[in-house]
Amino acid sequence: MFPDQLGSPFDNVRFEKFLWKTLFSTACDLQFLTHLLELHKREPSKIGATEREFFEDTYAAAQHLLVSLPHPVDVINKSIIYYRQNCWRMGALLYFNIAIRQCPTPNLLKSMTSRLIESFQESDMSMAWTPFSDVLLWILFMGCCGSWDKTEKGWFVLELRRVVRILDLHSVEEMEDSLRAFLYRSSVFYEPLRELWEEHMQ
Repeated sequence: MFPDQLGSPFDNVRFEKFLWKTLFSTACDLQFLTHLLELHKREPSKIGATEREFFEDTYAAAQHLLVSLPHPVDVINKSIIYYRQNCWRMGALLYFNIAIRQCPTPNLLKSMTSRLIESFQESDMSMAWTPFSDVLLWILFMGCCGSWDKTEKGWFVLELRRVVRILDLHSVEEMEDSLRAFLYRSSVFYEPLRELWEEHMQ
């Protein structure tokens, strides 16, 4: 079954209002890929040829869209909204290379986190994200998980601490609940999230 038949797979209805239609469709694809991966991990016998074909087709389509969306430097009419959408796009690419597949090289992640920070710095983080602080939390967490450079990771951590205070989150469980409203795999992010909370969020 496809996203237009199922409706939104996300509990957070504001997520659809935040994302452009094409990106939201890709978010739905990533959610279905996540569910299939989790099902394969728990009960591999339930994944047959049809499910595998669906996974491969959806995987290819999601990867193509995330990679092909123009980066702001290639867009003539830039706007805060475009930068904000690109922030989510880069966060989704990080998720794709951390939760859906294993990134082949740290240099690839480095290029994503660098471009993510670049877009964040043009997205008016003090004002434009206010209605969507929970979306911002998710993107920053992806940036933190993808960072290999200490300076970059420190930037993401500082911004994460600020957003955690805005959202009034008091425990790692509350932070995890917020992240689950978007895209999340416990099997991948359980330990990184707890390490992040214990070392930097308390």
